[in-house]
Amino acid sequence: MESCDSISSKSESVREFVRALTEHLGPEAFVVVDHWDADPSAIGIGKPADPKVLVHVRVYDVAPRYFLSFERAAVGEWADHPYTPGEELSVDTLSEVLGLVKKHIA
Repeated sequence: MESCDSISSKSESVREFVRALTEHLGPEAFVVVDHWDADPSAIGIGKPADPKVLVHVRVYDVAPRYFLSFERAAVGEWADHPYTPGEELSVDTLSEVLGLVKKHIA
């Protein structure tokens, strides 16, 4: 897991998203879990008590602005991976993303 300060290699759009999430939820409400360290447009936002529960967020410069994948702990055919992929959504607004992330990691 990484601190929010360790996302300097991410795109400005991702860094802005993490700042907005911090302002909306508070710095203790989530952890950065970056399984996508080579991808500057993607970040993982995890549940502090169980970082395997996370939202993979990809931020684009065009609509739809956000791609979300709601992940859970690795099980079954995904046991050799860091997580099990879940539902995926494309979302246009930051406010909708903030609400969906909050709900998933609550």
